This record gives sequence, structure tokens and C-alpha cells, in this order.
Amino acid sequence: MSQRARMRWLGAGVTAATLYALLKAAWGAGASLGVRDPAALERFEASFGDLRWLATWGTVVPALVAVGLLVARARRVGPQRLVRVLCWAGAVVLVVPGTLGTAQALLVVLGVLQPGTDASHTALAPWTFLLTYGCFGVLCAAFVALARR
Repeated sequence: MSQRARMRWLGAGVTAATLYALLKAAWGAGASLGVRDPAALERFEASFGDLRWLATWGTVVPALVAVGLLVARARRVGPQRLVRVLCWAGAVVLVVPGTLGTAQALLVVLGVLQPGTDASHTALAPWTFLLTYGCFGVLCAAFVALARR
């Protein structure tokens, strides 16, 4: 893969991870961006007990780790064998929510499917699912593209 292509995948992956991290950080800071029912989000966070920060801030950390892995792989810095394995592991973790989740969220946003009735679907606007799962899909693709030899 050319350096130019690596930089494009790096940009796409970093953008996806950053958008996801910013949304979750906003919620962690108390913003209601994309939240239709703030009380439901508070109940979800409260279900984590003393570790309620994990519901939001705890998901920002893996997104930032993903950025580091993408940069390390695209720039060829650090122990490349380990970085490559971790990129493949990230892709495996994200492939199902990144593909199926994005497809389902897109169909809900387009009105083809009805949103779920669980607490998360009633608490959040449909576009938040499309953004989240879309970010997972782009991040998965960036991991795969950059992990290949």
C-alpha cells in the first residue's frame, strides 16, 4: 500500500474514532447531544454503580488507543508485529457492530425499520446509533487496511 493510501486510511480511522470519543465525552460531561431522554441515560450510567464513569468516559479510552494504533501502523513506528496484531484484534471486535449495527441504524433512520423498544433506543435519537456504528465500521475498515502487509 502506498504512503498516500495509508494516510487516507489513517485519516478516516482517526476521524471515526475521534467522532465517537467526542460524542461519549460530551455525554460524560453532561451534554445531551442526541439524547431524547436524559433520565434514561442517567439510569443507564447509574446501573454501573460506583463505576458509572465507565458508561461514557470508559469508552473514550479505547477510542484513543485505536487512534494510537492507527498512527503507529500508518507511520510504521513501534513494535510493528504487536501493532499489527492489535489492529487485527480491533477489526475483529468491530466487524459485527460496524457492519450489522450500521445497516440496522441506517434502516431505522430511513424509516424502513422501527427502532428497538429497549431503554437505549428510547433514550437516544436514531442518528446517534448511525454515527456510533458508522464510526465502528470505518474504524474496522481502517484497521484492516492498515494491518495488511
